[in-house]
Amino acid sequence: AVGEELRRWGVELFVAHDSIEPDLEWQAEIEQALRTTHAGIVFLFPGFGNSDWCDQEVGWLLGREVPCYALKFQGQD
Repeated sequence: AVGEELRRWGVELFVAHDSIEPDLEWQAEIEQALRTTHAGIVFLFPGFGNSDWCDQEVGWLLGREVPCYALKFQGQD
């Protein structure tokens, strides 16, 4: 839903489970998206800190000095 709303403003989101064809190699596609993105929106939700993938993706963006914006849900930091 967020992606659909932002698309109205010319913002294209990469959401792995929506953006990758099921037969493509996920890691390669995610890395390509991380190499070419101009900004990141991080959805902090319960369980976010338990995901090694989320942590790595945010770290990759911060390492590239890509602006990252956090949206907090249910009091998450």
